[in-house]
Amino acid sequence: MRTLRQLLAAVGEPLVTVVAAPAGLDVPISGLAIVDPDDEPDEHSGGLVLIVGARGWDAVPLVRAAGAAGAAAVAVKDADACRAAAIEAGVALVAVPPDMRWERLESLAAGVLDAAESQGPDDLFALAQT
Repeated sequence: MRTLRQLLAAVGEPLVTVVAAPAGLDVPISGLAIVDPDDEPDEHSGGLVLIVGARGWDAVPLVRAAGAAGAAAVAVKDADACRAAAIEAGVALVAVPPDMRWERLESLAAGVLDAAESQGPDDLFALAQT
């Protein structure tokens, strides 16, 4: 299992930036979920939730719902509007550039999380260099 800090180091800036991290960056990330405004609430315990189909203020209810569902972090485009909601929900908020394709972020994050299951803890640096 990787932490948010390790995931961010492997994915790297400027692809994503942290807007808020009320529990710090060393929270464990146990999985990945993609959520849009039409999805029914689901459990996201310890996961990174990619909020697609909603930006800025429109994403605030989804940030709150992800936090209530146990997410460790959420990724949003136009994330600054969601900062207060993320802090209140106790979930880390990661900003995604408006021109980044969600498929790319999902692929990178999934690759890091999948590699964490098959590699030892000392292999993260090697993964980040790929």
